[in-house]
Amino acid sequence: MKKILTLALLSLAFLSSCNKVSLSSSLEEDKTVLKNATLVSYSSESSFPFTIVCSYQNKETYYLFSFSLGNCTQDFSSARLLLTPDGEDYVFYGYDHDYTLVQKDKIADKSQYQYKGYSINFKLSSLPTYFEVLFSSKELVDALKYTI
Repeated sequence: MKKILTLALLSLAFLSSCNKVSLSSSLEEDKTVLKNATLVSYSSESSFPFTIVCSYQNKETYYLFSFSLGNCTQDFSSARLLLTPDGEDYVFYGYDHDYTLVQKDKIADKSQYQYKGYSINFKLSSLPTYFEVLFSSKELVDALKYTI
């Protein structure tokens, strides 16, 4: 009877560990994860637990981008964002501190590194057709294709 109970508990422990998210330990690891990931197309009508908005301005010699992620339907601890237009140049946020993205209806405490969302501003010399995006946290890791 003890063997059956032990085997059942080990099986349950294994099954519950299969659903856990594995958060990488570095930016370089996340770049590798993004390069090897199967990307899911992002759509604002999809059931993602956050919203992504990207806008840009055409300047004379470059494009100025604002890439935002927010409007979360749940809290995300150790939340990080990595994106690339070409697999060579990367823009990222969240690797310098342990940030938390809070649900859209909660109050964020910036002194505790809690935010309602991220907004990254950057410039590119050409207009890409899409961005590869890796959102990672202790609760969720998603590799997305965001079409401009």
